[in-house]
Parts: sequence; C-alpha cells; structure tokens
Amino acid sequence: MHKQNAIGKSGSRNHSKNNLGDIGNLLKEGRISKGLSQGQVATLLKLNSAQSISDWERNYGSGVPLNALRKLIKLYDLETETVFDALLEYQFLRLKKDLRKRFYK
Repeated sequence: MHKQNAIGKSGSRNHSKNNLGDIGNLLKEGRISKGLSQGQVATLLKLNSAQSISDWERNYGSGVPLNALRKLIKLYDLETETVFDALLEYQFLRLKKDLRKRFYK
C-alpha cells in the first residue's frame, strides 16, 4: 500500500514533476517535514556522520544506497512510487550526462 503523498502528513505539498529526478530535494523535504536534522537521520540509519545525508540531499556522489533509501521512505513517510520515479529519472539523467560526455569527446 502506498502513502498518500510524497511528503507525508505534515508536509505542505506533493513532489512536483518539475523536480522529477531531484531525489536529493525530495529527501530533504521529507526530512524537514518530519522535523529531523541530518545528524538525527544519520543516527537512525546507524551512519558514522551526517555527511552522507548531506551528500544525498545535494545529489552528490554515487547516490543513495537502495537499502538506505528504503529506510528513508519509511522514516519520512514518502510515497514509494514517487521516490522510485524520482530515482529512475535521476539515474537516467546521470547516465545521459555521462554518455554525452564520453560520446562527444
């Protein structure tokens, strides 16, 4: 069963199509809507520091590990399909950028 909206009961809006692929912003909005700091989320996920949370929210690095993403969906009360669609678009855009860079060398 899917959640009612992308942000959860305390959030102010659904994830819009304009932000599709911005998985980091979706996660940041979810965290803020639950009133959690990056440090608190890192502790709940048993991470050594909040740096990973910061990186994920900025779409920096290799991306959110799927195991962690599943936990964040539950923690933030996010709509599974919305997160999946954002992740799919994010991965597509990364691949497109990488292929373009290598193709047009």
